[in-house]
Amino acid sequence: MTTTKIEPDSLLHGLLNSDYDNGLLYHYDELLKAVADTITSMAPDKRSSFIDMLKNSVQRRIADNNRVIRDLQINVENEHIKEGFVSLNRVKLNNLQSVNEKSECLIRDLEGLRRVKAGKKNPLSAPVIALFCKLLHESGFKKRDTYNETITNYCIRICENYNLTYTDRVRQNFNPDDTPTPRNITKVKELIFPLIDEATKEAITEYLNSKQPPQQKLYA
Repeated sequence: MTTTKIEPDSLLHGLLNSDYDNGLLYHYDELLKAVADTITSMAPDKRSSFIDMLKNSVQRRIADNNRVIRDLQINVENEHIKEGFVSLNRVKLNNLQSVNEKSECLIRDLEGLRRVKAGKKNPLSAPVIALFCKLLHESGFKKRDTYNETITNYCIRICENYNLTYTDRVRQNFNPDDTPTPRNITKVKELIFPLIDEATKEAITEYLNSKQPPQQKLYA
């Protein structure tokens, strides 16, 4: 079995060393992009073993953190802190709980990356596919579970459901706060609508029309 070497200066190295916590909490997007770029460039037969290695590392971290968290919870419950002072035990507890939440998120994203197809030419640009995903969510037709589903997993789910090619640039272009340009809306209609079912097209069209004044139904 071939072992994948992770260079010490790589962001991926943060999954396996003492920089794990800071990398996960403060550089998650960069870390996930580095992981995605590495995984999607791999041959399919090597991809799963690499993902399993990373997942095992993350799961070991979660287990180690849980042992410390249990001890910290007991200490926090029994300590008496004077007003105006900060409980270092509580700070450590909150930090480790946040790290574990991000770790679980990373595990879900790693599983999503396992299904990404590498090397497939994408005839649609990432911004257009991202806008299609955004419109499906905002229209309510296929909403993203914002509590349990990361943007990565949501975009992968939509791309798989509609046979579109997911890349990490789709996730990067999925911005809930962006206002779509008429040009990209037109591209969604011209390039994606011919590939999808009538119910989805109707849901998106009705949503777009609802955003316009009654006299300006531009998207019918």
